[in-house]
Amino acid sequence: YFKLPLGAKADLLRVRYMAEGRTQITLKWEDKGNYEDRVEIDVEADDADQAVTLMTHLLGDPEATIRKKYTVFFLDKKDTTISVYKVVGDDRVFIEVEARDQVKVDKLVNLLRSDFADGLAMVNKSLYSIFVKDKTSRE
Repeated sequence: YFKLPLGAKADLLRVRYMAEGRTQITLKWEDKGNYEDRVEIDVEADDADQAVTLMTHLLGDPEATIRKKYTVFFLDKKDTTISVYKVVGDDRVFIEVEARDQVKVDKLVNLLRSDFADGLAMVNKSLYSIFVKDKTSRE
């Protein structure tokens, strides 16, 4: 994750090392006041190390790194997903539900809650907020 200059429209820029040597550069920002409905621009790149070098020359050293293992379940083509994350160094398991509309998100969340009600707690924050933004704001 790279810190963006003051006045930038975006909230964060991430370079993601993906499976099979793929790389994704993502720019995200909140356009409606919360993380639940963010604008996201994804750009594929050939070389993650080169992408990090480019961003480092533009923006300085990365603000943070989150290492995680994850599985993504794609539903409705690529518009609806359920992602299961395990962040290295943290004992929690995170489940993220994404869809084009809130009705689909609510339906999937309710299904998960009905099956795992005792073991799930809703966290209304992104991994970036939990592991980077909230941490750096306290330092």
